[in-house]
Amino acid sequence: MLQVLVLFFYMGITTWIIGYGALSFLSGCRRLTLDIPYGIRYRISYPIAGTVCVTVYAQIFSLFAPVGAAAFLLLNALCVLIAFLYRRKLAEELRGIRQASRADRILWILLFLLFAYGTSHGIMHYDTGLYHAQSIRFIEEYGVVPGIANLHSRLGYNSASFAFSALYSFAFTGSQSLHAGAGFFALLLAYSCLDLRCILRRRKPDLSSFARFAGLYYLFNIYKEMVSPAPDYFLNCFLFCLLILWLDLDGEQEKHFFPYALLTIGFGYSVTLKLSAAPLLLLVLLPVRRIIRAGKNRGSAGIIRAIIGFIGIGFLIAGPYMARNVMISGWPLYPSTTPGFFAVPWQLPRDLADGDAAGVRAYAQEVPAPAPGARAASLAEWFPHWFLTQSMISRILIIADLLIAAGLAVTLIRILITGLGGRKRADAGGTGVFLLTVLSASFLFWLLASPLIRYGFFFVWTPPVLLCGLAVRRFVSRCSEKQIRVLTGLLALLLFVFLVYKGFRLIMTDRTLMQVPRLVTQQPYETYSVEPYEVDGVTFYAPVDGDRTGYDGFPGGDHKGGFRLLGDSLREGIAADR
Repeated sequence: MLQVLVLFFYMGITTWIIGYGALSFLSGCRRLTLDIPYGIRYRISYPIAGTVCVTVYAQIFSLFAPVGAAAFLLLNALCVLIAFLYRRKLAEELRGIRQASRADRILWILLFLLFAYGTSHGIMHYDTGLYHAQSIRFIEEYGVVPGIANLHSRLGYNSASFAFSALYSFAFTGSQSLHAGAGFFALLLAYSCLDLRCILRRRKPDLSSFARFAGLYYLFNIYKEMVSPAPDYFLNCFLFCLLILWLDLDGEQEKHFFPYALLTIGFGYSVTLKLSAAPLLLLVLLPVRRIIRAGKNRGSAGIIRAIIGFIGIGFLIAGPYMARNVMISGWPLYPSTTPGFFAVPWQLPRDLADGDAAGVRAYAQEVPAPAPGARAASLAEWFPHWFLTQSMISRILIIADLLIAAGLAVTLIRILITGLGGRKRADAGGTGVFLLTVLSASFLFWLLASPLIRYGFFFVWTPPVLLCGLAVRRFVSRCSEKQIRVLTGLLALLLFVFLVYKGFRLIMTDRTLMQVPRLVTQQPYETYSVEPYEVDGVTFYAPVDGDRTGYDGFPGGDHKGGFRLLGDSLREGIAADR
């Protein structure tokens, strides 16, 4: 725990400074803001933006060198430079933090300790031993090795979260490789959910409170597993943070396009964590529309420059991720083999890539993997059995998701038929309806692509939660002050009962997981029985039983052979032996 506390502090400082510098620079860029002043309101935005920046930095660095001591030193140098350039403004921010109430400071410290404790030990995800740990170690020791997907196809599942984990693993010190990235993302979400304590003081439930409740529920679900650097935890925590910020802005009736554009960039970053977030890029339509409105008096050239500027930032985030994909597997969006315009010597053969994608999809659908060349199971074939295998709460939410999607489809058809009048009625709902539509589209994409609840907690939960929030907001608008007080009191009571119940369950579970050494050091990666073998003079490792080699059996895959080196060393790359 002590080890994780120190690491969390370092991660918090670096992401805060980097994020502050990035947001200050962007908000001061006249081309992006169209000369309309905007100041960042939420301090949680700084570490959230910082995680994006340092992840992109780690990915770029990995394309040229191992992410180790040199990357660590350069990151610190960047932090020192930013702190010097913005020293006066940063001092003001620190004074603002010190002026927070004692209750706030106590809560911040308690959460910091609680999540450091949870990240110090727990249940290690199965896939961490399968490929997460190997992927992180490749980044630590090589940066990127062409064609490592030929060693193990799952190593082709490049996630930006692996680069983030490698940057903060401190493996270059010679001690164990730390893996606190998922816990840090969970901590950011916990800080984002703190505003729930103000329900009674505000006496008015808002949309962001419902998103915070769903995020809080997710944190309880993953608390005992966030010791594992699984990309699913990074993705869901980060998406909840962005959604909460979006709804806070909407609740304050923010009209400036700039914060929504930044959040859209954040949603673009989430795609590099896991491709299942791709439909959320539709949210870009809102800031684009507002940029056009804000730029009417500044000419079309200013509008185009602003849009191109934000697109450029998006490419800066996506570019290193796609470059790593091409280097690792030969496919820019692996496991998808579309587009397939790259023809590199280390490319994972198309049939293996397609078979891997089909196997993961079948696993999520609870059906046997199709034989090579066979058609995948249709929706009618897999959905009934898959639905019955889900938990009761998941089934209720999935039904709600499908009903919401159907209702939105009918509404869209009516708008198209009625024309302008329908659009005016739709505008009356604010950005909430637009957001609900995009979230429903994301749910359908997840359902049809790879419907494992662990992958898509955010997509399953958010449409019903947001709809519930919209309904409550509409109900409250017709209530008296006394009725609103009663409603907020009930919500506060529900939150209290939930925290007591889940907290008790968590304590009982942790009794079986905690070990005294974990109060000082973090639980290391699990080890597995492996056996060495050689290919072109280089030693590799394969599991004696099962398919996992973990962190120590490096470099390792799930089977022996089937590949060849492209040169005299592993650094030069691996190709399929065909």
